[in-house]
Amino acid sequence: MRDQILYSASAGFLIGIFIRSFIWLSPFVLYLSLAISAAFFILYFLRLDKRSSILLLFAIFISGLLLGTARLDLAVRKENSLELSQYVGENFSGTGIVVDEPDERARNTKLTLEIGSSRSDLGDSRGPTSSRREKILVTADAYSDFKYGDEVNISGKLVKPENFTTDQGKVFDYVNYLGKDDIYFLMPFARISLVSARHGSWIKSKLFTLREKVLANFARAIPEPESTLLGGLVLGTKQAFSPEMRNDFIKTGTIHIIALSGMNVTILALALLSFFSMFTKKKFAAPLGIVSIILFVVMTGGQSSALRAGIMGVISMFALLSERKYNIRRALLLALLFMVAINPKILAFDISFQLSFLATVGIVYFSPIFERWLVKIKNSYFRKLISATISAQLLTLPLIIYKMGILSIVGLPVNVLILPLVEPAMIAGIIIAVVGLIYFPLSALLAYPLYLTLHFLLKTIIWSASLPFSAKVIPSFSIFLTILFYFLIFIFYLKYKQKELLQTVHTHKVQ
Repeated sequence: MRDQILYSASAGFLIGIFIRSFIWLSPFVLYLSLAISAAFFILYFLRLDKRSSILLLFAIFISGLLLGTARLDLAVRKENSLELSQYVGENFSGTGIVVDEPDERARNTKLTLEIGSSRSDLGDSRGPTSSRREKILVTADAYSDFKYGDEVNISGKLVKPENFTTDQGKVFDYVNYLGKDDIYFLMPFARISLVSARHGSWIKSKLFTLREKVLANFARAIPEPESTLLGGLVLGTKQAFSPEMRNDFIKTGTIHIIALSGMNVTILALALLSFFSMFTKKKFAAPLGIVSIILFVVMTGGQSSALRAGIMGVISMFALLSERKYNIRRALLLALLFMVAINPKILAFDISFQLSFLATVGIVYFSPIFERWLVKIKNSYFRKLISATISAQLLTLPLIIYKMGILSIVGLPVNVLILPLVEPAMIAGIIIAVVGLIYFPLSALLAYPLYLTLHFLLKTIIWSASLPFSAKVIPSFSIFLTILFYFLIFIFYLKYKQKELLQTVHTHKVQ
């Protein structure tokens, strides 16, 4: 019953946030839902219905639904009173602080600035006087040397983001993509000058500096574009790839290898646990592992996939510390609830977050099914690898087609071919990163065999993407078809588990 209550409340909370992300619910609907929930609670406690447990779960579900709606309302309330809106379309000057790591790309650098809304910051007699700070995404030159925590002066035309159509004919919801991070304004061609430095978190500054040093060592030890690929494998940095290279990753269904995932955090957690266990007991090694995982996630910029994997890694460490069994399904749900409670906008508008969770759900729930079906593959490693690949692609494919309008034809064989090399390359990259911080010449020597592996990975992806049948553009894949596909996948899973349960019961009866 405890699990049923947890799942009912969680489902209501998530569905409430998702519905409210697209539909405004009137007070009448909310009050009616509250009244229904209260009635079901009363019926349950009075025991006036034989199905009282079902009433309780339904009441909890509706309560979760209302809570989710309220959480999203709280998150979007600030959008209705943005003080910088009065300057949209005009030349704007102000002073702000770089509040995130600069997003360095092949052609420019994106800076996320928090602009103070005081008169002195805006330099305009019309300026509002409240102390709230609002964000602007500023485009700077490709080789601008600005860092997290820098205070800068900016001037340029202030505009609002607009949705645009991709090369595949899909409309990209750029407004909500930025809105999930509370960014509602752009300055595409800004004049920027440094005022002062070190205004951010000391810990984040040191971690970002460490990350930059690791990436610089990669670039010194391994030529481009292999060094960029290594940065993606180890630290999730994919911005430096050219648009053409990123498109090759998308066409071959391999973009996930340069996004931080559970594999990165799992390798890190096991390595740290083994390292700390050499010097202390496990009950002391686990807390050190937890702190290290948190620092690693912060260092990588707190990407959705890394944060999800980090939360699950921390939960596994707590399970080890308390000598309890680690339940990966419950850990996945807790990670989902935690992230959505902190920022509810990511549930509907962060595709990285969505794909990360869908891929993990696929691996956790469907991989065992495909392993049973692929029993003729005698090598257990390749059987698990192929099963995990099929499971992850099964759950992410409908969303990828809907959001990106592209179906990778070569995705499955390419992933099966390169994934056995990705994990060793990742481990080697972590070793080279650590050695490079201690003694760079040794890391450069160790990097040569890794370069050959990275070169093979890139050549395989580029060649596969160049095939005329590598991918199919599907611009008209609707939200209705997407929902239908996921409904069919859900029905398939339920039918399979039902059949499995009947077979288990039959076996017990025979015995």
